[in-house]
Amino acid sequence: MDSREGKSLTTRNFISHAHSDHVAGFESKTVNYSTIETKEIYLARGGNVLDFKALKFGDTVYLDDIEVSAYNAGHILGSTQYKIQTPETSILYSGDINCVDTLTTKAAKASSCDVLILEATYGHPFYVFPEREDLYLDIVKWVLKQVQNKRSPVFQAYSAGKAQEIVKLLNTFTEIPVVTHPTIAKVNKVYMKYGISLDFINSKNEEGKELIRKHQCVYVIPTSRSSMQIENACWAIVTGWALKFKTATYGIKTAFPLSSHADFIQLKNYVEEASPRKVYTVHGYKEEFAKFIHEKLGINAKPLTPLHQRRLADYL
Repeated sequence: MDSREGKSLTTRNFISHAHSDHVAGFESKTVNYSTIETKEIYLARGGNVLDFKALKFGDTVYLDDIEVSAYNAGHILGSTQYKIQTPETSILYSGDINCVDTLTTKAAKASSCDVLILEATYGHPFYVFPEREDLYLDIVKWVLKQVQNKRSPVFQAYSAGKAQEIVKLLNTFTEIPVVTHPTIAKVNKVYMKYGISLDFINSKNEEGKELIRKHQCVYVIPTSRSSMQIENACWAIVTGWALKFKTATYGIKTAFPLSSHADFIQLKNYVEEASPRKVYTVHGYKEEFAKFIHEKLGINAKPLTPLHQRRLADYL
């Protein structure tokens, strides 16, 4: 898509994906750009969108002599990287990225740039995730063991992204019914609308309630619902942070280091592929990863500190 605009609007929001810490722009009274998938996941989670323009991967928005292009970020459905090209320089904003294929997303690829703004959630050498296929196998084995012992496997997962990957995994490698919390069910429907087949039952339906009651399903709930009381349940949580746990459990839950973020090796390879002159790191291990980039890759890098609202008078 070739979208050309002049200077009639001074502010545009380019939204990377539909997780709650990245969507504040949707509430603002200006033009909001994102993929249609991001918008619909946000709406499914109870959000409200004002002025909106849809982008597809490969689309470019022209704002006078500035070009903003959208690329797949591999994090969740619809997640987007943005490359900003000006007459003087090029800036790549990664957003949250994942650089390996999953059952529900394709890997992000870096684009060459002068300046890279990069997430560093797992930007520490400790965080190198197992092969995803090995994690999938471990999760399926754990589920089958619980079912054989007549226990109900319950997964806590982010309602947008990780939950759908778990549902798809169980659909692909088992014949066990999957019941999901209503919050997750709404997002599942968006995934299905855009080509990701998911077989699940909403827990608010009588069929779902009966399967949970009889321990004849896997139940997937949001991470925020950890206090739910489920009889004869065996709990698991899926998060990249599981690598830091000293044992295979997190509290009374089994923990699997399945993440929708890039790990340390993926981030390193991404920087090398982008080949920037300067890198700004944000989130997570931003200080540690900026130091690594500078010392080991020989690229000028520093963590990006939070920006606070400024007044025009501050610059005068």
